[in-house]
Amino acid sequence: MTPTERWTLPAAAAELYAHPLVCMNYAACLMKQRKYGSALHYLNVAWKQDNRNAMIATNMARCHYEMGDDRNCEAFVNKALALAPDYGLAFLWQNFLQPKMLNVDRFLSDTQKTRTTDWLLPVSPSRRKPLA
Repeated sequence: MTPTERWTLPAAAAELYAHPLVCMNYAACLMKQRKYGSALHYLNVAWKQDNRNAMIATNMARCHYEMGDDRNCEAFVNKALALAPDYGLAFLWQNFLQPKMLNVDRFLSDTQKTRTTDWLLPVSPSRRKPLA
């Protein structure tokens, strides 16, 4: 079985049996392959059926974050925290997003930006820029 054929069956199952958990699990597989646009499609299908699931909202936030859409990311993180105030993964994404949304860069002068202050600006590995 080729790698393409391996993903054809789960995609067909997610389309035919569009249960929120099936769609979310298939979206998780797509996210591991860094196919965030496709994953977002299946997460939207799941979200339309179950908009009270904090895990779906958090996965949608991650997809938006990885695609560079910080506003939608923030919106879905807030939805996830409203649905489950103690959901740790949503807090994690909120912490990834807060320094960026607060524009921490404008408060740090160029002389202060060193390798020791990089922890102030957490980004996911796929969006990390090489240090100069």
